[in-house]
Amino acid sequence: MPDVDAAVRRGHPIAFGLLAVIGIIEGAITSWLVRQYQHGNNSFPNNSFRDRLRFAV
Repeated sequence: MPDVDAAVRRGHPIAFGLLAVIGIIEGAITSWLVRQYQHGNNSFPNNSFRDRLRFAV
């Protein structure tokens, strides 16, 4: 049976690092969208869209 410990030790930091980077990017994009809709002349298309964006932040 192959040694899985080495693969797990190498893979976990990579996987969690990617998840953290993707989470930071998603948070930045949703925060930017909320700011654009609140401070611009645009209004939210509907309340459901507004609530989903704010929940994602």
